[in-house]
Parts: sequence; structure tokens; C-alpha cells
Amino acid sequence: MPEVYISAIYDFATGQADKLSVWATLKISVSDRDSHDDYADEITEILSKRFETTENVRYDSDGTYYVADVEITTDTSKLISFSLKQDGTFTINFNKEELKAANEESAAVNSNNTVSENEITFTILVVNDLKKNIVIEPQGGIYIDKVPYPFPEKMNVKSRSRFTVVVTDLFRDYLVQKGSAPLFKIYW
Repeated sequence: MPEVYISAIYDFATGQADKLSVWATLKISVSDRDSHDDYADEITEILSKRFETTENVRYDSDGTYYVADVEITTDTSKLISFSLKQDGTFTINFNKEELKAANEESAAVNSNNTVSENEITFTILVVNDLKKNIVIEPQGGIYIDKVPYPFPEKMNVKSRSRFTVVVTDLFRDYLVQKGSAPLFKIYW
């Protein structure tokens, strides 16, 4: 699974870096393996226009998913982007118009092959590569290392440790409805 490093987030938040990419694993529900195999190239081509990079496409039989690693940037014209405030608040943004355009493009090829917002989920692996412990505050509606965080709650993250953030249906639904949602806040 692709990783994002706390040091890179810190450098971007403080202006020491002018660019930051966050890699995530994107899952889109498909009906079965045949459907995935038939349309994986088409889905990948459509997603490649809506993310900076789309790679490592695969099938996940645990839940019948099309899975790809995607590069998320601050470019709000993309399907999913992020923003980061100097105070450490990491927010995910969702562009409904891009999903609509992707579905129109997909429907032109196959009318049965569209993606609903409620079929999308994503996971981010975060690595604290700093030489110090930090505190993060999940903003709610996510899992961190399989522990639910329904509400904001501060947690300690040890130096050199990693944690996996999985977006819940609640977070995703709020994100789609509002267009953006804070994922977590980092206390430097």
C-alpha cells in the first residue's frame, strides 16, 4: 500500500515544500470478477483523467472491488483532492462534477458501467517518519488501525510508527454531500 509521510505533510504545511502528493488505495465496488476483468482498463483510463496518477490496478475478491493506488494532490479540479491548513488540519475534497463527467464518459461506452458515490472507499497509510512523537486528532467517521473514531479524539503517534486510515461510509457520505470533510488534525 502506498504511504504518505508526516515529514512531507509538515514541510507542505509550513511552506518548506510547494507540492505534496498523498497516495491512497481507492476501491470501487464491482459486481464480480468478470465485470472487473471486462471493464478494468476502461475504469483505469477514466480514473487516470481524474487523479494525478492511477496505478497498481487489481481485483479484491474479499468484497468484489476494483482497486487502484491513486495519487491525490491539492488540485481541486480532480475527483478527490486534499487541502492542508497551516494548523495541521488535513481535509479531503470531493468534486461531484468530476464524478458526473466520469459516469457520462463511462456510460458512453457501456450504460451499465457507472460509479455511484456510495461505491467508493479509500485507505491512506500514514508514516510518522519524524524523530519525535506527535499527536493527531481524527475528526470522526474514520477507522485508524481498525479502531473506530466516530468523533474527534486526540491520539499519540510514536516516532517511526505507521497507521492506516480507512474512510467509513459516514465520512464518505458527508464528504460527497458537503464537498469536503476534515480527516484529521496534526499537532506539531
